[in-house]
Amino acid sequence: MDVVIVLTTTSTYPNPGNHIYYKVPTDNHLHRHLLTNFLVRKKKSIEQPREVLPAGMRDTDFFTRVYEVVRLVPKGRVTTYGAIARFLGSGKSARMVGWAMNACHHVKPPVPAHRVVNRNGQLSGKMHFGEPDRMEQLLKKEKINVSKDTIVNFEQLLWDPQQEIELF
Repeated sequence: MDVVIVLTTTSTYPNPGNHIYYKVPTDNHLHRHLLTNFLVRKKKSIEQPREVLPAGMRDTDFFTRVYEVVRLVPKGRVTTYGAIARFLGSGKSARMVGWAMNACHHVKPPVPAHRVVNRNGQLSGKMHFGEPDRMEQLLKKEKINVSKDTIVNFEQLLWDPQQEIELF
């Protein structure tokens, strides 16, 4: 199903009062997210991911792109929802990355979702691991110390894909 959004320009660009038509396919998670942000939250613009991605990461949906980036996080390191979103060119979609992590537990090949934390190093997604302490256990197995649901020495363990992954 496609949805057509009609916007009326109010500024002097390009011509005030003109109608702009957007045809938005709703057959994947990213398009539904963009449509929800635009209609429900009344965003003034729709932010699209940029197409500057590592080789082999084109022509896939947003969740698949997230999974590919998360699989690159080395053992013993962590990254954030926001860092992944920025790397994928959709900096305001950190929550969408979180949704992808919530949905990845049965994806093959496995996605190390336990290596993705919030911007403060807190285990904000731990409730999606079935057992209350499972995320912490997986991190401790990789020699990552956790205290009060927060990564110890978070800044030193942070893996930022924008700095670590070489673009094509």
